[in-house]
Amino acid sequence: WNQMSFLSRQWIIRSAQNATIVSACRGRFLLSFSITTIPERDPSSSITPPVDCPSSEMVSYLTNSCGLSTEVVTVICKKLGSRGRAHNARKVINFLRESGFTDTHIRKTISRNPYVLVAKLEKTVMPKVRAFLDWGLSGADVGRIVAARSGIFHINFERKVVPVVDKLRDLIPQDERAVKSIKRFFLGSFLGPGLEKRIAINLATLRSHGVHERSLSVIVERWPELLGLNPSAFKKMAKKAYELWPNHRSIMFAHALYAVCSMSEPVWDAKLKMLKEFGWTQEDILTAFQKTPLFLTISASNLKRKLEFFVEELSYKSLEIAAVPLLLTFSLEKRVIPRLAVIKLLDSKEIFRKKSFQTILHMKDEEFHKEFVLKHEDE
Repeated sequence: WNQMSFLSRQWIIRSAQNATIVSACRGRFLLSFSITTIPERDPSSSITPPVDCPSSEMVSYLTNSCGLSTEVVTVICKKLGSRGRAHNARKVINFLRESGFTDTHIRKTISRNPYVLVAKLEKTVMPKVRAFLDWGLSGADVGRIVAARSGIFHINFERKVVPVVDKLRDLIPQDERAVKSIKRFFLGSFLGPGLEKRIAINLATLRSHGVHERSLSVIVERWPELLGLNPSAFKKMAKKAYELWPNHRSIMFAHALYAVCSMSEPVWDAKLKMLKEFGWTQEDILTAFQKTPLFLTISASNLKRKLEFFVEELSYKSLEIAAVPLLLTFSLEKRVIPRLAVIKLLDSKEIFRKKSFQTILHMKDEEFHKEFVLKHEDE
């Protein structure tokens, strides 16, 4: 070393330093792709992917207890490396099961986010699951949310999730309705940065256009995920809903807003084009939308199939359907075709008391069964 030139010694030192930096950067690079991260993480979530080999006990435990295939377990264990200990994994999985998670929920959770198996149960997993349970969700509900949004274990729960739940509960004070809203929101929303801010901006957008609080309650209860959309995109879609449904104070405005937000512009245009092929004018479409906004949330292929059925099998004229678009919201397989079969049978026996099929379709299941099935069982 003493005989080396100054430049040689400097080259060796710099090479060692660079190798350390590259190794550290490589570890961070792999981490960013190994976990579905959200910028601000929970300080209690010390979940870092290791690089060593997993224990055979861990491989055996996951294979035998969770119903995972060998291929999936291999991938999971490679990601966890030497940190993947069966003891901790067993504690986490047992807690999830005791909390009401099904094996399907657990498989999806650890397949999408293996690092939950090396998380600290008391600090990272347990408080978040119990918070949802305390808000009134069932264990199965929480299991569905975690399976779909496994990154929820890595975000700062107190700053990112709790304020959102508080906002939803403020808008819907009733416990049962609030629980539905919380469940739907976390199943349907992207839990990215600025979530609480997005909700506040989108609510302000609606209120600035005079949307009634009752409509806001409907949105929050039935389609809370709309409030988590990008504010710029949401503002454009809300503007379109205002144009299609001028009465912003009507509760049905919530339906119109959901219909607009539920699809992209090309999908919307494709549906309108298909309806026009059946002879509907732009005015017919607008009139139908203002009667039953949700009919446009049906896929274009399903809409076409229903229109063809009503026209070909029931001899409806296309514009007659446009006048009663609610008909298109009924399931062919579960309602229209079974009821049609019953009516045809009664008609063939000449015991059918004439009623419009439209009226028959609008009947509740119990009412239909009582009038057209039970009443004629012996005939």
